[in-house]
Amino acid sequence: NVDGNNGNVQDDSSEAGMQTTGCAREGEAWASKPAVVLDIGCTWMRFGLAGQSQPQIVLDSAKVIDAVTAKSSAISGDTSSRRAQPAVLFNEDGSIGDWHLVLGVVQYLYGQAREKISLQAQPVLVCWPPTAPAEDAVKLASLLLRRLVVPALYVAPSPLLALYASGRNSGCCVLSGEQCTSVMCFRNGILLEDSVRTSPLAGRFVTGNLQKKMSGGALGGRE
Repeated sequence: NVDGNNGNVQDDSSEAGMQTTGCAREGEAWASKPAVVLDIGCTWMRFGLAGQSQPQIVLDSAKVIDAVTAKSSAISGDTSSRRAQPAVLFNEDGSIGDWHLVLGVVQYLYGQAREKISLQAQPVLVCWPPTAPAEDAVKLASLLLRRLVVPALYVAPSPLLALYASGRNSGCCVLSGEQCTSVMCFRNGILLEDSVRTSPLAGRFVTGNLQKKMSGGALGGRE
């Protein structure tokens, strides 16, 4: 939640897992416009508008990060540090690794949209990774509101949004990404915190073991 007069973000999360975080500015010019939907993942990034059947753009995360860091290096004139230390969007624990990179990625995705969309013109819905810390969601909301001046922002965990997309607000959602697999249960849109389970057996592990099996190797020490 946010005080519309000064943009102060209030955390609606709990210690065990994030529920949702929202913020908005005064004025209703943006209220009738569809929300911009941002899904920034480790492998793929998606950008679209609420109400559309599919994203406007789906981009390889590594290529987006390379493009953003290259542009940043060209502007600053310093390329050595970028080459020596590869940019990290998410840390292993799911937390944000580089906040400047996050803001650059958001601006890059807006620039790649098929139709020109102003950051200040439409509300934003952010699909939040289930393993990312709740305090990072609050910081992201504050940065987008104050630095990029978006008119309104809503951050929700991606498993809950998957339930909404299927016409439900209660159920059990299994989300398997590149780094981890998560299981979360929701009732009437509220996360049941005791239900949360995570496992490192996800896309990266499966791909690696398939490669080993196809080349005649053992299954990575795990059955």
